[in-house]
Amino acid sequence: MVPLILVAMLRTAAFMGYLAYLAAFYDERFGLAPEPFAIVWTLSGTAFFLGNLLAGRLLSSDRATIRAERLMTFGLIVALAALVGVFFTRTLWLALPLTALVGAGHATVAACVTTLLVRRCGSLRGTALSVNAAGMSFGVFLGAGLGGVGLALGGFAGTAAALGGLTLVALVLARLSARAPAPAGE
Repeated sequence: MVPLILVAMLRTAAFMGYLAYLAAFYDERFGLAPEPFAIVWTLSGTAFFLGNLLAGRLLSSDRATIRAERLMTFGLIVALAALVGVFFTRTLWLALPLTALVGAGHATVAACVTTLLVRRCGSLRGTALSVNAAGMSFGVFLGAGLGGVGLALGGFAGTAAALGGLTLVALVLARLSARAPAPAGE
């Protein structure tokens, strides 16, 4: 349970840290004013919503053949590559789909963590989900803070490194969680 909660916290830190600096990045790199940036914000939110919805449906399907652990790993890899890609791209038309992939990747991971906590924690699932929510709240603070430190030390490349590092640690923890024995009946 602990590695899953840490994955959720670190994933939230990376995603919310990314969102905290996204408008400033789009303004500096592409000269996007607040009005057109609203489209970027909508793209990111829509991708997150759809990613969470589709991953949740896929994982809850009676005919599901994909394991939540594998989907979580895939989501973290996509999120990591897209997050770093956003901060290094020089073209708006590449940044936009990467922005959508960051949202979809993180949403997929969020759905997987919730699914795994519910499956693995049995009668303690309410407690586990509450602790998970507290960890994600801390992640919001952590991501904004570390993203800012990265920005101060290395510009947006530093932000990409800080937030990408959080995602990479989440990926390692996700793999550790996948090695944990599955509960009976899964």
